[in-house]
Amino acid sequence: MIDWPHIFHILATPFADDGSLDTAGLPHLVESVLAAVTTG
Repeated sequence: MIDWPHIFHILATPFADDGSLDTAGLPHLVESVLAAVTTG
């Protein structure tokens, strides 16, 4: 695990191949960000 102190993560907006919002992929993206331990 990498501790990234004082760094703010900008959450990307996930899109599907057809350009629609990838609502199924959003929870995975959020979990990945939280696991990165950014504390900015």
